[in-house]
Amino acid sequence: MSADLWIALLILLFAILFFVTEWLRVDLVALIVLLALTISGLLSPQEAVSGFSNPVVITIAALFVVGGGILQTGLATTIGNQILHIAGKSPRRLLVTVMLSVALLSGFMSDTGTVAVLLPAIIGLASSARISPSRLLMPMAFAALLGGSSTLIGTPPNLVISDVLQQNGYAPFQFFSFTPLGAGLLAGGILLMLLLGQRLLPERAPVAEVQRIETPEELARRYQLPDNLFRLRVRGSSSLVGKSIAQAHFGKRFNVNVLEIRRRPQARTMVKVGDNRLVWEPEKPHSIKPDNETTLQAEDILIVQGSPTDIAHLAASCNLGVQPADATDEQALINQEVGLAEVIIPPRSELIGKTITEVRFGSRYHLTVLGIRRPIFEEPLPIKSVPLRFGDTLLVQGAWEDILSLRTQRRDFIV
Repeated sequence: MSADLWIALLILLFAILFFVTEWLRVDLVALIVLLALTISGLLSPQEAVSGFSNPVVITIAALFVVGGGILQTGLATTIGNQILHIAGKSPRRLLVTVMLSVALLSGFMSDTGTVAVLLPAIIGLASSARISPSRLLMPMAFAALLGGSSTLIGTPPNLVISDVLQQNGYAPFQFFSFTPLGAGLLAGGILLMLLLGQRLLPERAPVAEVQRIETPEELARRYQLPDNLFRLRVRGSSSLVGKSIAQAHFGKRFNVNVLEIRRRPQARTMVKVGDNRLVWEPEKPHSIKPDNETTLQAEDILIVQGSPTDIAHLAASCNLGVQPADATDEQALINQEVGLAEVIIPPRSELIGKTITEVRFGSRYHLTVLGIRRPIFEEPLPIKSVPLRFGDTLLVQGAWEDILSLRTQRRDFIV
């Protein structure tokens, strides 16, 4: 074997190892392989970058954009609902409808993207029809492969073959050149599933019951948040008067979260007769959802969350009056405008290895982290100092719209 062959084999083994283990990001591994082939002289610089201008690569990238659009716009959920409406709960009709729908969609986007987009909807259909998900998921996978073979862009090999034909002077395949053969294969696949599927498809019951989703109130009790709520009164002589929330450093210095500010409106003169005035003073204070720019005033009542030790430290350092919280203060945690939710850190999140303070979680996502839990560890972890890991669960509090916006950050959070 020549030296070039050994080098190429080593680079291939490196790529396989890191693709399988995911010790490095997939795109980073691909660039390293490209650089290694170029530096070793196996490829010229022109050959190394020629693939980026290949129409096949551009087309495949565009298909991922199409898949993302289908997922973000809710089209996948709509398709799932329509399948259930058409097929009802008959297992046979459901199987046929699922395979036809998946095959049709996979003809215009990648097979993998189709399965990823429709997977939650298909599992929901199986649950609604009270059948095992495995009896629909395997036919869905076959239908995605068969449907992808029915059009030019349905699967990358079709694009590659058409491009090779064109480069060698032959007429390329048209968009629907594969459709007659692909439709025949799809019909055969559906027929096979109908005739033999009842006996061959696995009937797998779930290992455990589906965990019930906890309500925000149950999350608050599990994290013992009501027990760590306090009222702090800002005295006129307090060092916090005139400072903003950001300047006070509640979280950084004292590990305390300010959930709400209650401020009594200024009294207004209603009637003035000579030296006598009739003054109207509102009884109910205004509720303010604090942000980093909110300025504290004398006699503000702060609804805060933290351990008794941290609250005592804050009160002593800043000359604040401490008052016990009452039942109405729990509304600062959960109401129509703000709420609680748990989010999980997925394996490729950019937050892994960083602390909540380092990522500036509050200013970046407009949410407050009230607790961090990690598998195996029974006790909550320190919020500000612990580096985040894959699988960590964050209890976040803030406006519902900010919580729901985390769903768009699929790389960093699972809501």
